[in-house]
Amino acid sequence: MAGESGSLSAAGEPQDQASHLTRLAHDLKGPMNSVLGYAELLGRGIYGPLSAKQQRASDGIHTQGRKVLDGIDDLVAWFRIQAGDRPKDQRPFDALVVAAEVVAELQPRFSEAGINLVPPTNGDGAVAPTALGEWGFVASALTKLLENALAAGRAAVRVDVGELGDQVRIDVIDDGPGLPPAVRATLDRPLGPERPADAPGLGLGIVLARGWLEGMGGGLRYETPANGGTVARISLPAARSDEPLGGSHA
Repeated sequence: MAGESGSLSAAGEPQDQASHLTRLAHDLKGPMNSVLGYAELLGRGIYGPLSAKQQRASDGIHTQGRKVLDGIDDLVAWFRIQAGDRPKDQRPFDALVVAAEVVAELQPRFSEAGINLVPPTNGDGAVAPTALGEWGFVASALTKLLENALAAGRAAVRVDVGELGDQVRIDVIDDGPGLPPAVRATLDRPLGPERPADAPGLGLGIVLARGWLEGMGGGLRYETPANGGTVARISLPAARSDEPLGGSHA
């Protein structure tokens, strides 16, 4: 481990650092996946019945372990963005379809938290907006924003899709307290000393989403309406009408 750390710090080029971190992440994720596997076996009673307290402990190991794995993946993705990696396979896609798929995947987590995740709507009319980008990265960016909304929302979160001039927008709207000034000031500096000590996670979700979107010619901005809540707006270039649609499996 010490040797890997030394190699990482000695690598001068961002691309080299990202490559070293990817290898280090692989070494870290292997043992963690083993821990999660044993925790799952314990939770399923393979080694004998568990008391209610033991079951909660097993579930906690699994939940926190998943967070560690997600944090490792986020760090690698962040280093790759810093090294200049950008989405390369950009195709036209139906923005309402990708939003619907992401919402359906996250729906159980919102239901468990008691928050209503409203199915996405097309606020601009009947014609589905077609955006240009890489489906997987757009889905990942939207997932990050919805996870933030899950943490901030009180009763409901909704997604609205539409056109905005020569761009397509995907808005994530929550009914939470809005972004505090201290958090808003650190959105582009997730690991900086300005980040509040009690802020959850690494703070990479917004930065990753913005990096992926800007790499596709789009962007991300946050607004706090006067009546409260937060609007996270994804913007992407609108595709030409003569371009064929891609998709999640294209």
